[in-house]
Amino acid sequence: SEPAPPDYPELRITNMACVGGPCALLPNTRRPVPFENDSFKGEVLFLLRGDPHYSELVDRQQKLVEIQIQGRFKSRPKGVVFLGFELDKKMQLDWIMAGLLRLIVAFVRTRPNGKYFHNSYGQSAPHTHTHAHAHTITMQIEVT
Repeated sequence: SEPAPPDYPELRITNMACVGGPCALLPNTRRPVPFENDSFKGEVLFLLRGDPHYSELVDRQQKLVEIQIQGRFKSRPKGVVFLGFELDKKMQLDWIMAGLLRLIVAFVRTRPNGKYFHNSYGQSAPHTHTHAHAHTITMQIEVT
């Protein structure tokens, strides 16, 4: 049988689009986790560096994290497709890190799809979140 995935007790991820309501999204599961919302039905695999089972995908390519999503839109999307994430609390940043993040965000917004990048580190919204044009924040999209 396959070895169990590593345990990351300090990491808690909730997939808000699971079938039947929010569910835990554990990293490095051996099978993708199904999810569904009003617009999309599919599966997600959240991979973190350091698991020998996924070393070819993550470690060899010097990635810290890889998120794989496969599925179908329930109807043809109209307009821009966004991907995003949200943290359950405000980020605690010192002035150096906050300044560095402001520079990075300013640079991202100068890019061709930068106008579709939205983020908050908890100052203007109850939670830290980032949403962006899917083509801006992904390395690869395959449409079949």
